[in-house]
Amino acid sequence: MLKTYRTIRNLNYSVGVKLPNGKKRYVEFTGGTRYPRVIMPYFMTGDERMQKALENSPSFNVSFILEKERENIVDAPNAPDDGLEEKPFPNVNGAKDFFKSEPHKIAVSKLATKAAIISQGKALGFDVKFEND
Repeated sequence: MLKTYRTIRNLNYSVGVKLPNGKKRYVEFTGGTRYPRVIMPYFMTGDERMQKALENSPSFNVSFILEKERENIVDAPNAPDDGLEEKPFPNVNGAKDFFKSEPHKIAVSKLATKAAIISQGKALGFDVKFEND
């Protein structure tokens, strides 16, 4: 089941959640805009562990809500279950901007190559993908 969560008031919002395995993950809500009309940022996931963690968060229904649910259209038959959240970026600079900002604050010197970005992403629980690969 694919679920979409949307922030209620903030155009820039991230929340830390604790997964059932005890690891803490940060979820960043993206896609918001103020012009030409206000569209609040959202986060989509099909990972049931992440969904449970989000819905058990104290911020659920306070700072963000469950906007909609839908059945997964395609289920990858041999997808590895490594617990990493897929995080796509248009390019290396987009990934650098994400990881050097709040809440991650990784030094740019540690994000010099694609391999370094992917490694830092895995350490934070992200499966980093680039659109041009």
